[in-house]
Amino acid sequence: MLQHQQNQMIQATHVLAKRSRRRRSVVRNICVHDWIAIAPQLGLYDCVIDELRNDDTRAFPNFMRMLPTMYDETVNRLTPALTKVTSNW
Repeated sequence: MLQHQQNQMIQATHVLAKRSRRRRSVVRNICVHDWIAIAPQLGLYDCVIDELRNDDTRAFPNFMRMLPTMYDETVNRLTPALTKVTSNW
């Protein structure tokens, strides 16, 4: 009886090992947009926004979660409140 249980355990470990080997050998295709590859070189919000707006117009709303016109309006509204003001305190 004990020998039978040991054989079942050995068979189970072999099945699990085969499954894990199969999972590791799966090759996945990853699609990377051009602007993602150059983002570290350009800086995220300095040039990537312009790059998205000019080259990949469908990716801009996906990346920013808003349309370019709404983004421009938000930037125009927030810029005066966020500019540095020199004080003599």
